[in-house]
Amino acid sequence: MVVGPEFGPLAGLALALVDRRWKLARRAALALVIGFPIAMAVTALATLLSIWLGLFDPAVVLSKNSATEFIYHPGPYSFIVAVLAGAAGMLSLIGRKSAALVGVFISVTTVPAAGYVAVALVLGEQGRAAGSVLQLLLNVTGIVVAAAAVLFVYRVARRRRPAPTRYSAAHAAAAARSVGSRNPSVAEVPFGCRGSPNTGIDGEAKAQWRYEGSNCRVLD
Repeated sequence: MVVGPEFGPLAGLALALVDRRWKLARRAALALVIGFPIAMAVTALATLLSIWLGLFDPAVVLSKNSATEFIYHPGPYSFIVAVLAGAAGMLSLIGRKSAALVGVFISVTTVPAAGYVAVALVLGEQGRAAGSVLQLLLNVTGIVVAAAAVLFVYRVARRRRPAPTRYSAAHAAAAARSVGSRNPSVAEVPFGCRGSPNTGIDGEAKAQWRYEGSNCRVLD
């Protein structure tokens, strides 16, 4: 599971591009178009409330700060980070593994830009807001393109995976499960084989197979 809440629609958009599922693309795009403005509106309200309560000084935010300047000054590394984040996120989904750090990595490329748009507009800095919007668009594009590329390469690699040999791990595991089975229907056919196993005189299923292309035949 990816922590970054925005990666769900981004991954859905990448999947829609690879599979040409345009209805899914519209739903994913709609989620992004609605979700980001809502998040920006909440951030703007929080900014106004914080200024009213005196929680921070606007002058500090507007001062030249190297820690936040990258948000409204997008550059080549902005796209590179977005590409790496999109690839890492799609790999985590393909591997079906928990990826809290991946989620944070993805959010780093989108959340600051979206949040700074709202803060800059509240403080009357249209130039910084425009730069943050450009940063956000660049990051979203990089994530979607990288995620779609990783998914496409993964699909192609799976199609070109060679057929298992008689000495493959899948064959050995299937043969081990079938040994000792008293019910021929319970014995499993090795991975990549077709047909059903023969049974010996004692009723035990034979686990020896010979590969012939994509078919198998039992060795007597």
